[in-house]
Amino acid sequence: MRELLEAAFPEFDWRMSIVTVEEVVSGPRVEPVALLDILEGERDARRWDFAFALTDADLESHYGPFALAAPSQVFGAGVISAARLRDADEGDTATPAVLARRILALALALFGHLNDLDEDEDDRSNPMHPIETPAELDLRGEFSTSQVEAMLPVLAKVADERIEEGQGHARGSVAFLVRAAGANVREIGQAVRRARPWLFPVWLSRLTTAALSTLLVLVVTAEAWELGMSQTWTSTMVLSTVSLLATSVYILKRQRLLVRRHGRVPTEQRVVANVSMVLTVIAGMSVTYVLLFALTWLLGIALLNPVLIRHWGNLPDDATLSGARLLMAGFVAALGIGIGALGAAFEGRSYFRHVLHVDREF
Repeated sequence: MRELLEAAFPEFDWRMSIVTVEEVVSGPRVEPVALLDILEGERDARRWDFAFALTDADLESHYGPFALAAPSQVFGAGVISAARLRDADEGDTATPAVLARRILALALALFGHLNDLDEDEDDRSNPMHPIETPAELDLRGEFSTSQVEAMLPVLAKVADERIEEGQGHARGSVAFLVRAAGANVREIGQAVRRARPWLFPVWLSRLTTAALSTLLVLVVTAEAWELGMSQTWTSTMVLSTVSLLATSVYILKRQRLLVRRHGRVPTEQRVVANVSMVLTVIAGMSVTYVLLFALTWLLGIALLNPVLIRHWGNLPDDATLSGARLLMAGFVAALGIGIGALGAAFEGRSYFRHVLHVDREF
Protein backbone atom coordinates (compact mmCIF):
# COMPACT_ATOMS: atom_id res chain seq x y z
CA MET A 1 0.00 0.00 0.00
CA ARG A 2 2.85 2.36 0.77
CA GLU A 3 4.23 1.91 -2.75
CA LEU A 4 0.85 2.78 -4.25
CA LEU A 5 0.52 5.90 -2.12
CA GLU A 6 4.10 6.98 -2.81
CA ALA A 7 3.46 6.65 -6.54
CA ALA A 8 0.15 8.53 -6.38
CA PHE A 9 1.26 11.19 -3.88
CA PRO A 10 5.02 11.77 -4.22
CA GLU A 11 4.57 15.16 -2.51
CA PHE A 12 4.31 13.43 0.86
CA ASP A 13 6.64 11.30 2.95
CA TRP A 14 4.83 8.02 3.62
CA ARG A 15 5.80 5.97 6.66
CA MET A 16 3.95 2.89 7.81
CA SER A 17 4.27 0.89 11.01
CA ILE A 18 2.72 -2.43 11.96
CA VAL A 19 1.75 -3.01 15.58
CA THR A 20 0.40 -6.30 16.91
CA VAL A 21 -2.09 -6.03 19.76
CA GLU A 22 -2.82 -9.31 21.53
CA GLU A 23 -5.99 -10.45 23.31
CA VAL A 24 -8.22 -7.71 21.99
CA VAL A 25 -10.96 -9.98 20.66
CA SER A 26 -12.47 -12.45 23.12
CA GLY A 27 -14.94 -14.09 20.72
CA PRO A 28 -15.68 -14.75 17.06
CA ARG A 29 -17.21 -11.28 16.60
CA VAL A 30 -16.02 -7.82 17.57
CA GLU A 31 -17.62 -4.41 17.64
CA PRO A 32 -15.93 -1.96 15.24
CA VAL A 33 -16.01 0.75 17.91
CA ALA A 34 -13.94 -1.46 20.23
CA LEU A 35 -11.19 -1.58 17.61
CA LEU A 36 -11.59 2.12 16.88
CA ASP A 37 -10.93 2.88 20.55
CA ILE A 38 -7.64 0.98 20.33
CA LEU A 39 -6.75 2.67 17.06
CA GLU A 40 -7.43 6.12 18.51
CA GLY A 41 -5.07 5.43 21.39
CA GLU A 42 -2.33 4.03 19.14
CA ARG A 43 -2.70 6.82 16.58
CA ASP A 44 -2.50 9.44 19.31
CA ALA A 45 0.46 7.85 21.11
CA ARG A 46 2.45 7.22 17.93
CA ARG A 47 1.41 10.47 16.23
CA TRP A 48 0.06 8.74 13.16
CA ASP A 49 -2.17 10.56 10.69
CA PHE A 50 -4.22 7.46 9.85
CA ALA A 51 -4.62 4.07 11.50
CA PHE A 52 -6.13 0.83 10.22
CA ALA A 53 -6.87 -2.34 12.17
CA LEU A 54 -6.93 -5.82 10.62
CA THR A 55 -8.65 -8.61 12.53
CA ASP A 56 -9.59 -12.23 11.88
CA ALA A 57 -12.81 -11.75 13.83
CA ASP A 58 -16.14 -10.97 12.22
CA LEU A 59 -17.15 -7.32 12.51
CA GLU A 60 -20.47 -6.82 14.26
CA SER A 61 -22.76 -5.22 11.69
CA HIS A 62 -25.71 -3.04 12.70
CA TYR A 63 -26.97 -2.39 9.18
CA GLY A 64 -26.66 -5.74 7.41
CA PRO A 65 -25.79 -9.43 7.85
CA PHE A 66 -22.06 -8.73 7.95
CA ALA A 67 -19.42 -6.07 7.32
CA LEU A 68 -16.02 -6.33 5.66
CA ALA A 69 -14.74 -2.96 6.85
CA ALA A 70 -15.84 0.20 8.64
CA PRO A 71 -14.29 3.70 8.49
CA SER A 72 -14.51 6.54 10.98
CA GLN A 73 -13.37 9.95 9.80
CA VAL A 74 -13.75 11.45 13.25
CA PHE A 75 -11.02 9.04 14.43
CA GLY A 76 -9.04 9.10 11.18
CA ALA A 77 -9.19 5.32 11.28
CA GLY A 78 -10.78 2.23 9.81
CA VAL A 79 -11.15 -1.46 10.64
CA ILE A 80 -10.94 -4.43 8.27
CA SER A 81 -12.09 -8.00 8.88
CA ALA A 82 -10.50 -10.91 7.03
CA ALA A 83 -13.16 -13.31 8.28
CA ARG A 84 -15.37 -13.09 5.18
CA LEU A 85 -12.86 -12.33 2.47
CA ARG A 86 -13.41 -15.77 1.00
CA ASP A 87 -16.64 -16.00 -0.97
CA ALA A 88 -18.96 -18.76 0.15
CA ASP A 89 -19.26 -19.84 -3.51
CA GLU A 90 -15.50 -20.22 -3.76
CA GLY A 91 -15.08 -22.41 -0.72
CA ASP A 92 -11.60 -21.93 0.71
CA THR A 93 -9.77 -21.68 -2.61
CA ALA A 94 -8.65 -18.06 -2.17
CA THR A 95 -4.89 -18.13 -1.74
CA PRO A 96 -2.99 -15.96 0.75
CA ALA A 97 -1.95 -13.73 -2.16
CA VAL A 98 -5.60 -13.26 -3.16
CA LEU A 99 -6.56 -12.46 0.43
CA ALA A 100 -3.73 -9.94 0.66
CA ARG A 101 -4.95 -8.26 -2.53
CA ARG A 102 -8.48 -8.05 -1.14
CA ILE A 103 -7.23 -6.58 2.12
CA LEU A 104 -5.29 -3.99 0.13
CA ALA A 105 -8.42 -3.13 -1.88
CA LEU A 106 -10.38 -2.61 1.34
CA ALA A 107 -7.58 -0.49 2.79
CA LEU A 108 -7.61 1.74 -0.30
CA ALA A 109 -11.40 2.08 -0.05
CA LEU A 110 -11.07 3.11 3.59
CA PHE A 111 -8.27 5.54 2.75
CA GLY A 112 -10.37 7.13 0.01
CA HIS A 113 -13.35 7.48 2.34
CA LEU A 114 -11.22 9.05 5.08
CA ASN A 115 -10.07 11.62 2.52
CA ASP A 116 -13.55 12.62 1.34
CA LEU A 117 -13.83 10.54 -1.84
CA ASP A 118 -17.32 9.59 -2.97
CA GLU A 119 -18.32 6.21 -4.34
CA ASP A 120 -17.68 5.51 -8.02
CA GLU A 121 -20.73 3.67 -9.34
CA ASP A 122 -19.42 3.20 -12.89
CA ASP A 123 -15.87 1.87 -12.82
CA ARG A 124 -15.70 -1.59 -11.22
CA SER A 125 -11.91 -1.37 -11.08
CA ASN A 126 -11.97 1.82 -9.03
CA PRO A 127 -11.16 1.43 -5.31
CA MET A 128 -14.29 3.43 -4.46
CA HIS A 129 -16.72 1.21 -6.39
CA PRO A 130 -19.43 -0.27 -4.10
CA ILE A 131 -18.53 -3.71 -2.76
CA GLU A 132 -21.11 -6.47 -3.22
CA THR A 133 -18.99 -9.62 -2.88
CA PRO A 134 -15.42 -10.23 -1.69
CA ALA A 135 -14.48 -11.58 -5.13
CA GLU A 136 -15.16 -8.15 -6.64
CA LEU A 137 -12.20 -6.82 -4.67
CA ASP A 138 -9.93 -8.74 -7.04
CA LEU A 139 -10.87 -6.25 -9.78
CA ARG A 140 -9.85 -3.17 -7.84
CA GLY A 141 -6.99 -1.04 -9.09
CA GLU A 142 -5.58 2.37 -8.25
CA PHE A 143 -7.16 5.76 -7.71
CA SER A 144 -7.97 7.75 -10.83
CA THR A 145 -6.18 10.99 -11.66
CA SER A 146 -9.24 13.04 -10.66
CA GLN A 147 -9.46 11.23 -7.33
CA VAL A 148 -5.79 11.87 -6.63
CA GLU A 149 -6.27 15.56 -7.37
CA ALA A 150 -9.34 15.66 -5.11
CA MET A 151 -7.43 14.12 -2.20
CA LEU A 152 -4.35 16.35 -2.49
CA PRO A 153 -5.74 19.37 -0.55
CA VAL A 154 -7.21 17.05 2.09
CA LEU A 155 -3.90 15.28 2.57
CA ALA A 156 -2.06 18.60 2.63
CA LYS A 157 -4.17 19.69 5.59
CA VAL A 158 -3.60 16.35 7.32
CA ALA A 159 0.16 16.71 6.81
CA ASP A 160 0.22 20.22 8.29
CA GLU A 161 1.66 20.65 11.75
CA ARG A 162 -0.95 19.95 14.37
CA ILE A 163 -1.67 22.61 16.93
CA GLU A 164 -0.33 20.50 19.78
CA GLU A 165 2.95 20.05 17.87
CA GLY A 166 3.59 23.79 17.83
CA GLN A 167 5.44 25.69 20.48
CA GLY A 168 3.88 27.54 23.36
CA HIS A 169 0.50 25.83 23.42
CA ALA A 170 -0.80 24.72 26.80
CA ARG A 171 -2.84 21.74 25.70
CA GLY A 172 -4.81 21.53 28.88
CA SER A 173 -6.05 25.07 28.61
CA VAL A 174 -9.37 26.36 27.35
CA ALA A 175 -7.44 28.46 24.83
CA PHE A 176 -6.13 25.27 23.19
CA LEU A 177 -9.63 23.81 22.97
CA VAL A 178 -11.01 27.00 21.44
CA ARG A 179 -8.14 27.28 18.97
CA ALA A 180 -8.37 23.63 17.93
CA ALA A 181 -12.12 23.88 17.40
CA GLY A 182 -11.80 27.18 15.55
CA ALA A 183 -9.15 25.78 13.20
CA ASN A 184 -11.35 22.81 12.33
CA VAL A 185 -14.79 24.34 11.86
CA ARG A 186 -15.17 22.69 8.45
CA GLU A 187 -14.09 19.28 9.76
CA ILE A 188 -16.47 19.55 12.71
CA GLY A 189 -19.35 20.47 10.41
CA GLN A 190 -18.56 17.54 8.13
CA ALA A 191 -18.43 15.17 11.09
CA VAL A 192 -21.84 16.32 12.29
CA ARG A 193 -23.28 15.95 8.80
CA ARG A 194 -21.84 12.43 8.44
CA ALA A 195 -23.46 11.43 11.73
CA ARG A 196 -26.86 12.45 10.26
CA PRO A 197 -28.47 13.63 13.51
CA TRP A 198 -31.77 14.13 11.69
CA LEU A 199 -32.13 10.32 11.76
CA PHE A 200 -31.92 10.12 15.57
CA PRO A 201 -35.63 9.27 15.93
CA VAL A 202 -35.25 6.45 13.38
CA TRP A 203 -32.02 4.92 14.66
CA LEU A 204 -32.67 5.21 18.39
CA SER A 205 -35.92 3.30 18.72
CA ARG A 206 -35.97 3.23 22.52
CA LEU A 207 -35.55 6.99 22.69
CA THR A 208 -38.36 7.50 20.18
CA THR A 209 -40.66 4.96 21.85
CA ALA A 210 -40.25 6.57 25.28
CA ALA A 211 -40.75 10.07 23.87
CA LEU A 212 -43.85 9.15 21.85
CA SER A 213 -45.37 7.27 24.79
CA THR A 214 -44.96 10.39 26.91
CA LEU A 215 -46.53 12.50 24.19
CA LEU A 216 -49.60 10.27 23.82
CA VAL A 217 -50.22 10.14 27.56
CA LEU A 218 -49.88 13.89 28.06
CA VAL A 219 -51.97 14.89 25.04
CA VAL A 220 -55.04 12.98 26.29
CA THR A 221 -54.68 13.92 29.96
CA ALA A 222 -56.72 16.81 31.35
CA GLU A 223 -54.22 17.53 34.11
CA ALA A 224 -51.41 17.81 31.56
CA TRP A 225 -53.37 20.43 29.58
CA GLU A 226 -54.15 22.31 32.77
CA LEU A 227 -50.48 22.31 33.75
CA GLY A 228 -49.34 23.21 30.24
CA MET A 229 -51.78 26.11 29.96
CA SER A 230 -50.56 27.47 33.30
CA GLN A 231 -47.09 28.00 31.79
CA THR A 232 -45.92 31.22 30.19
CA TRP A 233 -44.09 31.40 26.89
CA THR A 234 -40.93 32.34 28.75
CA SER A 235 -41.13 29.43 31.19
CA THR A 236 -41.84 27.00 28.34
CA MET A 237 -38.84 28.22 26.35
CA VAL A 238 -36.62 28.00 29.43
CA LEU A 239 -37.93 24.50 30.18
CA SER A 240 -37.32 23.44 26.57
CA THR A 241 -33.76 24.80 26.56
CA VAL A 242 -32.86 23.26 29.91
CA SER A 243 -34.42 19.94 28.91
CA LEU A 244 -32.55 19.90 25.60
CA LEU A 245 -29.17 20.64 27.18
CA ALA A 246 -29.68 18.37 30.18
CA THR A 247 -30.75 15.39 28.08
CA SER A 248 -27.83 15.92 25.71
CA VAL A 249 -25.35 15.96 28.60
CA TYR A 250 -27.03 12.87 30.10
CA ILE A 251 -26.76 10.92 26.84
CA LEU A 252 -23.14 11.96 26.30
CA LYS A 253 -22.18 10.77 29.79
CA ARG A 254 -24.44 7.71 29.96
CA GLN A 255 -23.29 6.38 26.59
CA ARG A 256 -19.67 7.51 27.12
CA LEU A 257 -19.57 9.20 23.74
CA LEU A 258 -16.72 11.60 24.45
CA VAL A 259 -13.19 10.48 23.65
CA ARG A 260 -11.13 10.56 26.82
CA ARG A 261 -7.66 9.26 27.58
CA HIS A 262 -6.82 9.56 31.26
CA GLY A 263 -3.36 10.92 31.87
CA ARG A 264 -2.97 12.31 28.36
CA VAL A 265 -3.27 15.90 27.31
CA PRO A 266 -5.84 16.83 24.64
CA THR A 267 -4.97 16.67 20.97
CA GLU A 268 -6.43 18.51 18.00
CA GLN A 269 -8.01 15.32 16.67
CA ARG A 270 -9.65 14.57 20.01
CA VAL A 271 -11.03 18.10 20.27
CA VAL A 272 -12.60 17.71 16.82
CA ALA A 273 -14.07 14.34 17.78
CA ASN A 274 -15.55 15.59 21.04
CA VAL A 275 -16.91 18.91 19.76
CA SER A 276 -18.54 17.22 16.78
CA MET A 277 -20.05 14.58 19.06
CA VAL A 278 -21.52 17.20 21.40
CA LEU A 279 -23.02 19.10 18.47
CA THR A 280 -24.34 15.89 16.93
CA VAL A 281 -26.17 14.85 20.09
CA ILE A 282 -27.60 18.34 20.61
CA ALA A 283 -28.73 18.42 16.98
CA GLY A 284 -30.24 14.95 17.26
CA MET A 285 -32.17 15.84 20.39
CA SER A 286 -33.29 19.09 18.73
CA VAL A 287 -34.70 17.06 15.84
CA THR A 288 -36.54 14.87 18.33
CA TYR A 289 -37.89 17.98 20.07
CA VAL A 290 -39.17 19.43 16.79
CA LEU A 291 -40.80 16.08 15.92
CA LEU A 292 -42.59 15.91 19.27
CA PHE A 293 -43.62 19.56 19.00
CA ALA A 294 -45.13 19.04 15.54
CA LEU A 295 -46.93 15.82 16.50
CA THR A 296 -48.42 17.38 19.63
CA TRP A 297 -49.65 20.38 17.65
CA LEU A 298 -51.17 18.18 14.94
CA LEU A 299 -52.87 15.87 17.44
CA GLY A 300 -54.28 18.88 19.24
CA ILE A 301 -55.91 19.96 15.98
CA ALA A 302 -56.96 16.55 14.68
CA LEU A 303 -58.20 14.75 17.79
CA LEU A 304 -59.21 17.24 20.46
CA ASN A 305 -62.41 19.24 20.27
CA PRO A 306 -61.94 22.99 20.92
CA VAL A 307 -64.53 22.81 23.71
CA LEU A 308 -62.57 20.01 25.36
CA ILE A 309 -59.29 21.94 25.12
CA ARG A 310 -60.88 25.01 26.70
CA HIS A 311 -62.31 22.85 29.48
CA TRP A 312 -59.09 20.95 30.19
CA GLY A 313 -56.95 24.07 29.99
CA ASN A 314 -59.34 26.27 32.03
CA LEU A 315 -59.50 28.71 29.12
CA PRO A 316 -62.26 31.27 28.61
CA ASP A 317 -64.84 30.52 25.92
CA ASP A 318 -63.60 33.30 23.66
CA ALA A 319 -59.91 32.29 23.90
CA THR A 320 -58.15 31.51 20.62
CA LEU A 321 -56.67 28.02 20.57
CA SER A 322 -53.80 28.46 18.12
CA GLY A 323 -51.50 29.88 20.78
CA ALA A 324 -52.72 27.35 23.35
CA ARG A 325 -51.89 24.43 21.08
CA LEU A 326 -48.41 25.81 20.39
CA LEU A 327 -47.77 26.39 24.11
CA MET A 328 -48.87 22.85 24.91
CA ALA A 329 -46.73 21.48 22.09
CA GLY A 330 -43.63 23.14 23.55
CA PHE A 331 -44.46 21.87 27.04
CA VAL A 332 -45.03 18.28 25.89
CA ALA A 333 -41.93 18.27 23.67
CA ALA A 334 -39.75 19.46 26.56
CA LEU A 335 -41.01 16.67 28.82
CA GLY A 336 -40.91 14.16 25.98
CA ILE A 337 -37.22 14.52 25.18
CA GLY A 338 -36.45 14.22 28.89
CA ILE A 339 -38.25 10.87 29.10
CA GLY A 340 -36.82 9.92 25.72
CA ALA A 341 -33.29 10.40 27.06
CA LEU A 342 -34.07 7.86 29.78
CA GLY A 343 -35.16 5.47 27.04
CA ALA A 344 -31.94 6.15 25.15
CA ALA A 345 -30.03 5.03 28.23
CA PHE A 346 -31.24 1.50 27.46
CA GLU A 347 -29.84 1.57 23.94
CA GLY A 348 -26.82 -0.70 23.65
CA ARG A 349 -23.72 1.39 24.22
CA SER A 350 -21.92 -0.22 21.30
CA TYR A 351 -24.90 0.36 19.02
CA PHE A 352 -25.21 4.01 20.04
CA ARG A 353 -21.52 4.64 19.45
CA HIS A 354 -21.58 2.68 16.19
CA VAL A 355 -24.36 4.91 14.86
CA LEU A 356 -22.45 8.07 15.76
CA HIS A 357 -18.80 7.10 15.25
CA VAL A 358 -18.86 4.71 12.29
CA ASP A 359 -19.48 6.49 8.99
CA ARG A 360 -20.65 3.44 7.07
CA GLU A 361 -20.09 -0.27 6.60
CA PHE A 362 -18.45 -1.86 3.57
